[in-house]
Amino acid sequence: MEKSVREAVASFQKSLPISGQFPESVTDLSFTLNLPRTVPLSDSTNPVVNRLCRWSVARRQLMMVTINMGGVTAIPVLTMNESFASTLQVDINSTPQVVAGTIATWTPELAREVLTKMKTIALPIFENGYNGLLDS
Repeated sequence: MEKSVREAVASFQKSLPISGQFPESVTDLSFTLNLPRTVPLSDSTNPVVNRLCRWSVARRQLMMVTINMGGVTAIPVLTMNESFASTLQVDINSTPQVVAGTIATWTPELAREVLTKMKTIALPIFENGYNGLLDS
């Protein structure tokens, strides 16, 4: 976790091929892309999977919620625990063609093979960020 939004933005920028500087007042920074690829399977179907990645700067702040008869009241907790981070979300999923066409015919063994390959695709992205996406 970073202590300031500027530190989180710098960490974000290091993880992506972005040149130049962001303005000092930048907030809600995010970058999303999908880089689909085929996955060769033992049954020769070679489905296309989406590799959707989102890098963003996140802020963590504690909030106290009071629930009473009149409704819900949210009160920010005054604390020194506010923190920031550069985050990476990875979503490896099948395309609609796979779901509509072949997934119903997969055996349990083939389904396990698909899950194993998806994990293999995701791991380099978590380990190496953008470069891992290009390499996997």
